[in-house]
Amino acid sequence: MQRVFCVRFSGDGSYVFSGSDDMNVRVWKADASEQLGVTLPREKHKQAYNKALVNRYKHMPEVKRIVRHRHVPAAIQKVKCSVTYRACMCPHHTYIGLA
Repeated sequence: MQRVFCVRFSGDGSYVFSGSDDMNVRVWKADASEQLGVTLPREKHKQAYNKALVNRYKHMPEVKRIVRHRHVPAAIQKVKCSVTYRACMCPHHTYIGLA
């Protein structure tokens, strides 16, 4: 397993770039459930309707819990507590890396 040293969002916020100690840059979707590529008008309408429903009922505790829920694998959940973050020392970067 490689260590991640730098993480940065793309300009439009739809991707996350991570740099690790094996000299690779990996590209991740910022919204993991978002479908990439061309979407049909019917799909766009369905996605807009689902977002409108969530926005309309966001005050309800059940909806809040579902919206906040993120599935994290057990191996990552165990390690997450022991990871500390540090900022990149470069004055012109806003990277956040793992220490």
